[in-house]
Amino acid sequence: MSKKRIEKVIELLQEYDTDIELWVAKFFTGVIVADGIIDPAEQSYLETLLTSTLDKPEINRSIRKILEEKKPAKLDTIQVTPETAKKIFKCALDICCCDEELHYTEIRFVKEAGEVLGILPIEVHVMIDHSILALKATSFEELLKNLNEQERYWLAVVILKVIFADQKVSNKEFLYFSDIYDLTEDADSLFNEMQKEFSCFSDVYELTEDADELVNTMQENSMQVTLENLPKMNLDSKRSHQILKYLLTLTMVDKDFDEQEFGLIQDIAGLLEYDQNKLKELVESTKKALGLLS
Repeated sequence: MSKKRIEKVIELLQEYDTDIELWVAKFFTGVIVADGIIDPAEQSYLETLLTSTLDKPEINRSIRKILEEKKPAKLDTIQVTPETAKKIFKCALDICCCDEELHYTEIRFVKEAGEVLGILPIEVHVMIDHSILALKATSFEELLKNLNEQERYWLAVVILKVIFADQKVSNKEFLYFSDIYDLTEDADSLFNEMQKEFSCFSDVYELTEDADELVNTMQENSMQVTLENLPKMNLDSKRSHQILKYLLTLTMVDKDFDEQEFGLIQDIAGLLEYDQNKLKELVESTKKALGLLS
């Protein structure tokens, strides 16, 4: 993420009074500390905020106070134009996503700020969803780097197994189907194979106009693929970590994570020869980031 947007917002705020600048500084700083960690990727935003307010001691002190307390400040209602409100909000989302994660505490905080800014809830929801999808696309592209054809097919099978692990496909899980087509030209065959084991596609009819074609394709092939048929993958620890984090996010995106899904993830970790203790830590950190832990 670039910090150019924050610089443009700071320039924009020169048209307003100091109270507006103070509010925005509190908002942006609150976003930086909302998840309890100041990530190195957030440092450039923080430095820009601090540098731009050196000649405004009250604002600078407010920023430093929030940093010291490590929690967002309460935001009062402000009056700005709808266009400015959206620019401020989008900049805050840039800051949220610069560490390639969107923590549930950040989402909660920016939603509250969106309301204070006077942005309609549906518009707030859409902008947040766009940011989530952009992050998903970025993480998936990173995941694909240096994977050979066999590894890509292996991952496609695993993703499908995870999507269908709980015998149903949620709206948000359905978004991950497109990734299968980026992994292998045999995506249609894989759908067919999975349909032999699961009958969970009734939800698909509510999710896409092409449901008939998709489900019919799934039913045509008699092949079956199970994890037992898959080979172990000799991937480095970083790539294995990325795959498991991606899969855990997929399993938890519907705000549900049961024992069956955990067992499947454990089996996949075994195929990746990933340390089970590290896996438990990754599960807990992913739950926390997605708001499944208080």
